[in-house]
Amino acid sequence: MGIIDQVKEKLDIVEVIGEYIKLTKAGVNYKALCPFHKEKTPSFMVSPERQIWHCFGCHRGGDIFKFVMQYENIDFPEALRILAKKAGIELKREDPLIQNQISKLYEIYETATLFFEEQLKKQSNVLDYLRKRGLKNATIETWQLGFALNQRDVLFRFLLQKKFKIEDILLSGLVIKSSQQDNSYFDRFRNRIIFPIFNHQDRIVAFTGRIFGEAENEPKYLNSPESPIFNKSQILYGFSKTKKDIREANSVILVEGQMDFLMSWQNGIKNVVATSGTALTEDHLKILKRLTKNLIIGYDMDEAGRLAAERAIDMARSLDLQVKIISLPEGYKDIADFALSNPNELKKIIEKAEDAGEYYYRKAHTQFDLENLAEKRKAIEFLLSKIAWIDNPVERAEWLKRIAEGFNIREEFLQESLEKIKNVLNKGVIVPISDEKNITTENIFKTRHELLGEQVLALALKLKIERRNLEEIANFLVEEHQKLARFILESSEFNLNNESIWETLGYLNLLADYEFSEEAIDWNLEFEKISLELKKECLRRNIEITTQKLKEAEFKKNEEEVNQYLEELNKLLKEFSY
Repeated sequence: MGIIDQVKEKLDIVEVIGEYIKLTKAGVNYKALCPFHKEKTPSFMVSPERQIWHCFGCHRGGDIFKFVMQYENIDFPEALRILAKKAGIELKREDPLIQNQISKLYEIYETATLFFEEQLKKQSNVLDYLRKRGLKNATIETWQLGFALNQRDVLFRFLLQKKFKIEDILLSGLVIKSSQQDNSYFDRFRNRIIFPIFNHQDRIVAFTGRIFGEAENEPKYLNSPESPIFNKSQILYGFSKTKKDIREANSVILVEGQMDFLMSWQNGIKNVVATSGTALTEDHLKILKRLTKNLIIGYDMDEAGRLAAERAIDMARSLDLQVKIISLPEGYKDIADFALSNPNELKKIIEKAEDAGEYYYRKAHTQFDLENLAEKRKAIEFLLSKIAWIDNPVERAEWLKRIAEGFNIREEFLQESLEKIKNVLNKGVIVPISDEKNITTENIFKTRHELLGEQVLALALKLKIERRNLEEIANFLVEEHQKLARFILESSEFNLNNESIWETLGYLNLLADYEFSEEAIDWNLEFEKISLELKKECLRRNIEITTQKLKEAEFKKNEEEVNQYLEELNKLLKEFSY
C-alpha cells in the first residue's frame, strides 16, 4: 500500500476537517459554513462514507489532501507532511514518496508518452486521419501526439516491464484495477488519440484521449484523473510553450479543445491556450491575468459552445479582464474547422473579434422582440445581469448609459435594477433553484437546465426510482448528465471505475442529502415536479433556438428552411403547452 493510501486509511475526513471548522451532523453526512467563501447558510458537506467533501456554494471539493491544500494554501508534498504527521506515519527526508513518488509519476507519464508516440507511428490510418484534420508532421511531433491501442492492458504490461510499481501506476490514473474478483487491471485509455497535457513547467502530467472512430457508450474525450501532479483547474493546454507569446502580444486566445489549439498554433497564432475538455475556472483566468488583461474567446459555434463562451465572458469580466469573442462564418463549427479551410484567414477572423459587451447587446436585439413590452423588459434584465459582472465602475456606467439610450429608459431606473441584481449575486446563499431570483455567485455559471438536471439525478440516487422514470427523463438532460443517467441505469455494469463518474456521483449523493433531507416532504412527488420543470426548461430552450433559426431563415428568404423550422416550432409549442 502506498503512503497516500496509508494516510487515507488511518485518518477520517470528518475528524480532519473538524479540526479546522465546526461540523454539524446532517443525516449520514456533516455540514458547515464553507471556509472558502462567505455565506449565511451552510452549503459545505462532508461524506464519511465516501471520504469526500463538497461545497454547493463555491463548488470546490475533493478528499482530505485537497481540503488541507486549499485551507492551508500549500502544495501537495506539504499537505502530505501535515496529514502523515496526524496519522502517526513518519516521513523521513529520504522517504520514497517525498523524494521519489512524484518524480515517479512524471517518469510514468514520460514513459507512457513515448510508448503512445511509437504506437502512433505504426498506425497509418490514425496518422491519415490527423493529416486530414490539417495537422502537419512537425506539429504532431512537437506536441508529442500518440495513440492508445484498442487492447485491455497493453500499457499496463509495458509499464510493468519498465519496472514501475503497481501502486505508482495506479496513482497515475493510467491504469484501473478491475472491480471483478480476478484481481486484474486495465488501461484507462484504449483506442484513443493521445494528447499529452504539459504543466506550466513543461512536464507531462496528464493525457486527453479522443476516441478513434465510433464507440457506443464511450465518451468522445477522456481525461486523466487528478493526481499529485495534475490539478485540472490550474493547467491550461499549451500554456508552457505559449506564455512568452501571450506576454509579448499582450493578449490571449482561449479555445476549447486540443485540435483548435494545434491548428491555431500551427497557423501562426502563438498566443493561444485551450481548456482541453475541462470547465474554465477562476484559477485558469487568474493565471492568464498575470500575463495579460486581454482575453479573446474562440469557443465552438454550437449551442454548448455558446453557453460555455458566455460563462467564460461573465467569469472573466468579474475579474476585470477585457473580453472579446470570435464569431466564425456560417458553416464552420470551430476554429480547427475554419483553419483547415482558411489557414490564411485565421488572423483576420481573430482581429475582427467582437467586444463582449457588443456581443451581448447584439444578442439582446436579436433574441428578444423589442416591439413587445414584456420581451423588451426581458432584454433589459438580460443586459443588466451581464453588466453586473463588470468589476470596473467606469465601464459599467458607460454600459448603463448605452442601454438607457438604446432602450429609451431613464438611467436611474436601470441603476436601481442593477443594484438589486448585484445584491442577489453577492449573497452567496444557497436556496432552492426553483426560485430563479435566488442564485449564488458560482451557480450563475451553471444554466437552470444543468441545475435542474443535477437535482433530478440526485433524487434518482436517493430514491432509487423505477428505471422507466429515469429513462423517460434522461432525454431532457444535458449531454454530461445523460452519461450519468446511463451509468445509473446500467447498474449491472456500474462499478465506479471511472473516477470522474465516481466523483460526480459522490457530489450528487451529497447534493441529495443537502437539498432533500426533510422527512415531511413526499420526495417521489418532488421528483415528478422537478422532472416536469426540467422538461419545460429543455423545451423552452429548444423553442428559443428554433425561433432564432426561423428568424435567420426568414432573413435569408430560404423558404424550405422557413417551413422546416415552422413545423419544428409548432411541435415544440404543442408539447410545451401539453
